[in-house]
Amino acid sequence: MDNERTGQPSPRQRPPRYKRPVFWVQLGLVAGIVLGAWLSLRTSVAEPETRAPSHIGDMRRTGLVTGEEAIKQTQSMHIGDIGIKDGYVADYQAGTEKLTLWVGVAGSQSDAQRLLERMASAIGAGGTPFARPTQVAAGGRQVFVTSGAGGVNYFFQEARSVVWVLAVNSAAPEDRLSAVLENVRFE
Repeated sequence: MDNERTGQPSPRQRPPRYKRPVFWVQLGLVAGIVLGAWLSLRTSVAEPETRAPSHIGDMRRTGLVTGEEAIKQTQSMHIGDIGIKDGYVADYQAGTEKLTLWVGVAGSQSDAQRLLERMASAIGAGGTPFARPTQVAAGGRQVFVTSGAGGVNYFFQEARSVVWVLAVNSAAPEDRLSAVLENVRFE
């Protein structure tokens, strides 16, 4: 029966769902929820900020190598197996200033301590592109500092991590080290 008196179309005369405005509003809401969930998971799960933050101070991360490739890159700078089980290499930049952060995670805190001592001893013995390291206090810990490879280098141990920071073209490399100590959590 046609509803001529009321002016309403019969169910057979209604436009398909995709031609109704309500359909598009509903579709937009669902798409927005899915996109929001994806973006949230992408930043909190795929790239945890505690490993290699997207920024250190005003420096933006420009590169990140993780897992086996990072271990391989780190191993290539040493003689023999250095005993790291995990790690990452992160590059940062602000203008012409660059910072590279190498983090190697050892099997235990004592293994990390031995690796740090081995690095300091080998660099101090000479025959490397680095000056003899000295120790300075920074962020409540003892940090080795040396020059070479085009910048100022800091290395230290935090828990199971052995950390190397290279600051290139930095007017205040000690401020960059402080920013690393404040913004990066180590294992």
